[in-house]
Amino acid sequence: MTAIGRANLSLTAMGLALGGNARAGLEDTLYLRKGELSQGNLPLVSRAAQLAGDLDLTIAGPGETEKLLQLPPR
Repeated sequence: MTAIGRANLSLTAMGLALGGNARAGLEDTLYLRKGELSQGNLPLVSRAAQLAGDLDLTIAGPGETEKLLQLPPR
């Protein structure tokens, strides 16, 4: 699921709750929360991982992600 702009947090949470995947980073939103600029990608990725964890979802590691996305070997 891709949610950009001011609705990023709520739409990401809804997408995860409905069984979708999430992406996170400055290319989707500049804000960690209303009025607070993110200091980089890490806080946004951490927030998405926290949301997934709170919903008891598993988070794919780098190797699993490469397989899921069918990326060529490095």
